Amino acid sequence: MRGSDSFNPLNLIFDPSSLVRQALPGAAKTSPAPAQLSLSDAIQLALQNNSATLSAQEQRREAGGFSTQARSALLPNLSGVSYQANLTANIAALGFQPSTFPGVATSFIGPFNNFDARARLVQNIFDRSAIHNYQSSKQGVRIAEFRQQLAREQVSEATALTYLETLRSERNVAAAQANVTLAEALVRLAQDQRNAGVATGVDVTRAETRLAQERVNLAQSQTAAEQARVEFTACDRRRIDRLGFALMAIGLGTLQLVLDKGEEEDWFQSSLITGAAVFAAVALVAFVIWELTTKEPIVDLRILKNRNFTVGTSIMTVMGIVLYGTIALLPLFLQTMLGYPAMQSGMTVSPRGFGSIVP
Repeated sequence: MRGSDSFNPLNLIFDPSSLVRQALPGAAKTSPAPAQLSLSDAIQLALQNNSATLSAQEQRREAGGFSTQARSALLPNLSGVSYQANLTANIAALGFQPSTFPGVATSFIGPFNNFDARARLVQNIFDRSAIHNYQSSKQGVRIAEFRQQLAREQVSEATALTYLETLRSERNVAAAQANVTLAEALVRLAQDQRNAGVATGVDVTRAETRLAQERVNLAQSQTAAEQARVEFTACDRRRIDRLGFALMAIGLGTLQLVLDKGEEEDWFQSSLITGAAVFAAVALVAFVIWELTTKEPIVDLRILKNRNFTVGTSIMTVMGIVLYGTIALLPLFLQTMLGYPAMQSGMTVSPRGFGSIVP
């Protein structure tokens, strides 16, 4: 395949010169990408870096290690030991007198060196349990290999589909841009005809309406293209945002501690609550900054740049607080303010649970 004919959706989608330059409300901002990336290169990169294939590869290696360990029970076990010592022997302790041996005038003999080396070879003739374990481990290796192959096929399929989806999104952007250009030409034509007296204001309005609709379609196509790029780059993602996860866990954990123990410790009159609140604020602020700057965040906060998504999420959050916050607050209100016992408080709010069951 020639370089000029390479299958290159990324270049077509994210080349700023190929997109409309004017600001369109709701349009996604495109980002630069490599100039050339063929389908085979994309699949190869995904297979090398995707977490699913890497995990399957490590599982296959682990199964191979278990198989080697199980086979070791069927092999000979060779062991050896050696030592050297400098000894002095007391023949009197053994029941001999110095006069017993000619030339020996004392009961102590030595010092003298003593060296001992021994080897031991053990081989099981038949061990049914070890044989079954080894056979089972070999089947585990085969299963791990099949899982690895399945993971590679799934990653390849997902990469190919997202690659083609990226190309399709770019074609939609190009078509939408062409429609906008055509609509702009029709608006100018309608205005010229109105000025010449051969068209009415309705024709101009109709052309302007079509232009506005085509611009909306272009904005939607650009957003879809950006989403396709995000999905495509996620196919070969492998790095886990450990720092972001740690900051989120620390921040939310300490915040939960503040909310749970605040009333018991008299809130910020307690050094524990004050310190935990400061720690939670620092951790959460650092989490937000890190997620907005890292390339592979565990929580992609950049999606909140989409105004429609942000407004919808905010409304759902407020609605959840209003609907479900009363579940925790109403029993406390009944018991502390109205003096209801625990049983009567539970019976009072129980109809709400039955109401939630009804579709």
